Amino acid sequence: GYILHLTAAKMFLDHSENDFYVGNLLPDATSDKKVSHFRNPEYEGNMIEYPDLDLFLKKYKNKLDDPCVYGYYFHLYVDNKFFSEYFPSRFTLLNDNLEQVTKRAETTKVRIERTGELIPKEKFFSEEYYYGDFTKMNNYLIDRFGIHFDFQIPVEDRRIEEVNYDDLKRVLQELKVFTDTPIEAVHDLKVFELEDLLNFIKRIVEEW
Repeated sequence: GYILHLTAAKMFLDHSENDFYVGNLLPDATSDKKVSHFRNPEYEGNMIEYPDLDLFLKKYKNKLDDPCVYGYYFHLYVDNKFFSEYFPSRFTLLNDNLEQVTKRAETTKVRIERTGELIPKEKFFSEEYYYGDFTKMNNYLIDRFGIHFDFQIPVEDRRIEEVNYDDLKRVLQELKVFTDTPIEAVHDLKVFELEDLLNFIKRIVEEW
């Protein structure tokens, strides 16, 4: 029965993998990212806010054996690490006097530490720079890591109250739009250094 057991294991992994991926998309399947990302109200007004993992665990710790809930938690974990460790070590938020700040209202410039370039806040957080770099990476990452989007949205309600499963259909449609940029665009990043970013992601995944 070796092969039968391996067949059962493959069926289980395929099911779990699908639900994990779906859960990983769920936090962005809403317009209210503050709620879905479990941001701590104590830090509201900061230019950079990130998930408070303890807030999520307080509510859903007993459901982590569900691959979908676990995938959701993993999304929050990556965001937490990115914004608490990676971002502040590569980019510095500044006011008009070039003093380091944290509040959105006080931030007027962002300094890219790798190059020393100073960029107005609105320009940095735009498709020309920060958000545009994510778009430029998309097809390269899809090709390099064999990413696919043919997920099956679970019918049953996993009872993550902060999101609506129906919104996942919109997210999956958006994923297709985000892949319109040529793969060669990855060579024109303005904010990120690709391998530096991927090495960071690799490290936090190994720590997970």
